[in-house]
Amino acid sequence: MDQKKKEAVICQFVDEAPKAMYDIGVGPKSEYITLGKRYPDMALYGFEPCWVRYRRLIPKFPGLLLPYAAWDENTQLTLHRKTKQAKFGDAPTVFNQGRKNKLAVSEKVTAKTIDWFDQQLGCLDKVILWMDIEGAELKALMGASNMLREKRIKWINLEVRPKPARDIIPSEETINEFLKSFGYNQVLRYAINDNFCDAIYTCE
Repeated sequence: MDQKKKEAVICQFVDEAPKAMYDIGVGPKSEYITLGKRYPDMALYGFEPCWVRYRRLIPKFPGLLLPYAAWDENTQLTLHRKTKQAKFGDAPTVFNQGRKNKLAVSEKVTAKTIDWFDQQLGCLDKVILWMDIEGAELKALMGASNMLREKRIKWINLEVRPKPARDIIPSEETINEFLKSFGYNQVLRYAINDNFCDAIYTCE
């Protein structure tokens, strides 16, 4: 399954045209391109806290892109990455993984809640939430509690970890329980490997 086909998997659960996509942790991937072509009237909004990646994305991102991390409060965080180049395989993380000799670069970044961002936009409805943020997905979801409670997020695509290597990163089960408390159920797991997979959630 190539990247575009993976990104289009969520479309089988989208039963009406989305009004917006919140792409959290845009990075070097292309879901905003794939889904933007599928839903041309959908507004695109992105968070990308890694300054190297943000600068590369600004000229080509077809919507509003902000240099923020998503968290459960508006605060400052430290983002860690292995190299100055921030290559595809060097995914920045807010979790210091303890490999001091490999974590070559740390930078302070601004973190905002998704609810805060949504309020600035006027509280949008029929939103696709897409997140791939290296284990910080639960923190970001906690910062979207108002949107989840009001069911304005209709579709969610997350990277989850069935067996996280470190206790600091929540498991897939923990994320499932959190989303279920707001009426969201996991409807599919895909792109599965030994460490993580993508999971899609829809609301009742």
